Amino acid sequence: MDFYIFASIINNSCPRPMEKTPEISIIVPIYNVEKYLRECLNSIKSQTFTDWECILIDDCSPDGSGTICDEYAAGDSRFRVIHNHPNGGVAKARNLGIRAVKGEYIGFVDPDDWIETDHFQTLYELITTYRVDMAQVGLIQEYKGYCRQKPLTKTMQILDQKKVVRELFLGSSLPNYLCNKLLLRDIVSPDFPEGHVFEDMYIFNLWARNIHSAVLSPKMSYHYRRRVGSITYSRLVHTVIDYLQTSYERTKILRGIEPEAFSANEANLYLWKAAILSGKRIARYVEDSQDRQQAIEKVIQLTQNFPSPEIKVLGLKRWWRANLIRKYPRCFCALMRFVFLFDFHTRYRVRSLYD
Repeated sequence: MDFYIFASIINNSCPRPMEKTPEISIIVPIYNVEKYLRECLNSIKSQTFTDWECILIDDCSPDGSGTICDEYAAGDSRFRVIHNHPNGGVAKARNLGIRAVKGEYIGFVDPDDWIETDHFQTLYELITTYRVDMAQVGLIQEYKGYCRQKPLTKTMQILDQKKVVRELFLGSSLPNYLCNKLLLRDIVSPDFPEGHVFEDMYIFNLWARNIHSAVLSPKMSYHYRRRVGSITYSRLVHTVIDYLQTSYERTKILRGIEPEAFSANEANLYLWKAAILSGKRIARYVEDSQDRQQAIEKVIQLTQNFPSPEIKVLGLKRWWRANLIRKYPRCFCALMRFVFLFDFHTRYRVRSLYD
């Protein structure tokens, strides 16, 4: 009896091995994507980099997505499921995922996309080799029947914070979306703003305050599926208005981080391009003329905070369209709808979107 007491004392006093935390936490917000989810999760499960956890946030999905999540979690302990009830939207789902992560680095994958087997291996080697706060790779935009390769940069780039802000503002080599990036856990703050449609576009500019260095690689390993229901092609007016409002807000945020990262003229050009694009989407996709007019008036109202359009900054074509949308919105809508009849490239691209 004394032997068992002694053994028990020794056992309880010896330190137990701590559970190893994963290097990378992958967050996947999930809603109504049963059709594509298995392809996404299989691509994560097949990663050559194996030291990861994947947090699946089932946002009260009405289809079989939640059941699929449970299936993968039961088969591989690296998958963890959070069933969120009631539905709270993608921003809330991502916030739940961020609060649950254990890894040193955070990556985001959208549930209707998929990744190459070496996607996270590449990102991890980049972020650790160059000892930066963020790593990015290029992506492939997937349409039905064809794809568009977007390396985003021609060569490897190492950026300091000022260059991060500038490239983020310009958006060509460092776009706002998160899916093709790996981030140091400490820089992922504050939370995603709930209620924003373009939450990626808004929050990443706030996170830029914490990004002091970054590496951009031209290697493409993320497959981004273009869908009819995606925000980019949404025909709902509130998404267009949110896009324009977010464009204005991000300009102020980035200017506050690095005032000299871009000029006033560059900001002016960016804002009016966003306004014209917003107006074009409304003109093309809002069928009811009264709804269209009300939406255009909201765009005009938001542009009251913009600097006056100048021809030397915008160029003749954009300057003319900017003034047309402000002074003659009905004419602007009629012109954009007419031009769209002959925009065969855009019409083909829209027909090639996934369901």
